[in-house]
Amino acid sequence: WHERPDNGLPNPQAPVAAVNLGDGRILIAFNDDEVRSDLFRLALSQDEGRSWRRIHTLEDGDADPQLACRYPMMRILPGGEILLTYSVGNKRGIRAHLFNLSWVNAQ
Repeated sequence: WHERPDNGLPNPQAPVAAVNLGDGRILIAFNDDEVRSDLFRLALSQDEGRSWRRIHTLEDGDADPQLACRYPMMRILPGGEILLTYSVGNKRGIRAHLFNLSWVNAQ
């Protein structure tokens, strides 16, 4: 392991999911709020994780802890689409998002 400088993305010990998109690009799904567990975002790095840009808010439950987002999983499927799943509502439901690189690049 190597020491990494602060990347500007706070994480309150919440799980993250990430995929390597190639050419130094990494996509992550994460919670970046130290108080709210109902915020869930996507961020993109184009320099192997040295810097990040938030590209989309997937969930914003208006600070309702009953809408917590947890346990993300993200995979690149054989056709090139990206599948993201995570639990919502304190593990009472699952959300699934399917998107492609064109959508990521347009954000």
